Amino acid sequence: MDEMAVEFLDEINVPFFKVGSGDTNNFPYLKTTAEKGRPMLVSSGMQSMETMRRVYQTVKEHNPNFAILQCTSAYPLEAEDVNLRVLAVRRIDFYY
Repeated sequence: MDEMAVEFLDEINVPFFKVGSGDTNNFPYLKTTAEKGRPMLVSSGMQSMETMRRVYQTVKEHNPNFAILQCTSAYPLEAEDVNLRVLAVRRIDFYY
């Protein structure tokens, strides 16, 4: 969850990096992680659409091999609160 951990994980050759939603808005950490070139999973929980747009641009600039995970940081989660429709909104916002 910090640059030192990224360096260690890179040294032991992990197959990918996962960025938890609590660290998604740590842009120096995202940049350092993306620059390693390994596949990345980035959680979106607790982040605004504007932050996620910035995350997308930051990671994409350094590493095209990543996915943004739709995460809802509320537990337990009722089915009507899942809001999977946000995936279509993000696709439009991020890619177009």
